Amino acid sequence: MIGRMIVSLIFLGFLARPCVGRTEVVVPVIQGRVYADGSPIKRVVEVRLEAADSSPVASAVTLDPPRFQFQNVRLDIEKPHYLVIREAGYKELRYELRGDDFRQDADNTEIARFGGIIMLELQSLAPAKKVEESLKAGSSGVDVRQLQAGIPGKARREYGSALEDIEAGKSKLALEHLEKAVRLAPEYYEALNQLGVEYVKSGQYRKAETTLERACAINPNDPFPLINLGVLHFTEGEALASAAGGEAGAAAESYRKAVDVLEKALRLNPQAPSASFYLGTALYKTGAYERAESMLVNALALNGEMHQARLALLNIYTRLGRYKEALQQISMYLDAKPDAPNREQLMAIRTKIETALSQ
Repeated sequence: MIGRMIVSLIFLGFLARPCVGRTEVVVPVIQGRVYADGSPIKRVVEVRLEAADSSPVASAVTLDPPRFQFQNVRLDIEKPHYLVIREAGYKELRYELRGDDFRQDADNTEIARFGGIIMLELQSLAPAKKVEESLKAGSSGVDVRQLQAGIPGKARREYGSALEDIEAGKSKLALEHLEKAVRLAPEYYEALNQLGVEYVKSGQYRKAETTLERACAINPNDPFPLINLGVLHFTEGEALASAAGGEAGAAAESYRKAVDVLEKALRLNPQAPSASFYLGTALYKTGAYERAESMLVNALALNGEMHQARLALLNIYTRLGRYKEALQQISMYLDAKPDAPNREQLMAIRTKIETALSQ
């Protein structure tokens, strides 16, 4: 689930001054997207804008899932406001809007601009038994904005610039901004998590490991940095396995580390499809085919759009000689992705399996 944070704010970089004059202003647009367990939500949900006392200010819905938008809302920007989602099957989400998220219009002090796109991440509730256990044990997560309470504005701006660079495909610049953000605020949870992800992408595995472990230590109840740490170990295992000379022993150890970490992530959130997917692929690499199949099937049950899980199941079924099931996965994958770049390769595999079956 590389790159996906619980809640993130992307500043778009505009010329304006902080809101230091009028405190009651009109905000022309507040917009964002809603995700659920790492994927864009596909149904209509209500996003409420509430005051600190939970009184309603405005309401919007994801009429074009996952996008939502508030227009021309009047706020006292010296007071906190919250974007709130209360959706059946998910934990309640509360995202704080603060005064330094706005910039006053240079020409009209009655207008304040919200300069970004908000990403709201819903997390599925665990099964009833686990919900009861979590209530007994206390809260299972921490509001990311609470973790950011002491983060200086300069660090937050560096983080916002990094997210812009990531969207634009400027990985090197994103790394520089994230490293600056973490230097300015060593406990900046979201920046640490994203920095770890970018280190993985650039192949800096030891830096990635140290950074993601720091993120895990700050918020040990959040599965996302654990999932990213599992992806790191799996990715490093793949690199070692394909290296000249074939470092099989080191690769196997990386896959085992991935399994251990991803199992911890799933204990925190059994409904996370990305954790199930990467655990399934790591288990396949260790030869635990039965458990791997179970995890991959679970990933697809949680997120039917996770088509890469079908390719992993194809590998398992081919390895085990379960060719009819392998053909089924090929057909379902190609039906869902008719323009897939690997279409010709999969068609060739299907032909070979069909030929073998006919003989």
